[in-house]
Amino acid sequence: MAEEKKSKDLFMSLCSQKGFQFKNPTKEQFNNFINLILIGQENKKPKKVSLCLKFLKSKSKSKWLWVEIKNKHGNPGWLYGSSDFIVFELADEFLFVPRSALLNHIYENVNSSSIISSCSWDSKYKIYQRPGFFDQITQVKADKVKKLKNTYVWLKNQKT
Repeated sequence: MAEEKKSKDLFMSLCSQKGFQFKNPTKEQFNNFINLILIGQENKKPKKVSLCLKFLKSKSKSKWLWVEIKNKHGNPGWLYGSSDFIVFELADEFLFVPRSALLNHIYENVNSSSIISSCSWDSKYKIYQRPGFFDQITQVKADKVKKLKNTYVWLKNQKT
């Protein structure tokens, strides 16, 4: 948890450095997988963007991204939430991916007709389900996700 707080603090600092204001979501927004609302300017008008933040649990595993299709109760996962962007923390950057583009990438590249795997090492572009849970998750290659339309990066050590 300490690592996640450190990551979130760094992310919030970058938001401020880039001139964004931010606010916490309402309870309803939070229940729809929105962790943060960024507020910026576009053509001198305020613009709000909702984010679902995914922080690294292990710095060495940032070449593959975990994506939650169904949660541990079998309900739709954060991929089906209402955030505008999913923000993945990678080793040296934060990757902003339009949720709708990631959803399309999953539909086009993950073999959902295959037998559900119970081995995490066999989850790359396949559906994985943890024993005893109803979740359905998969791993996708970060480099492929970076190429999706309207995806962008904030470097962690970037100064604006």
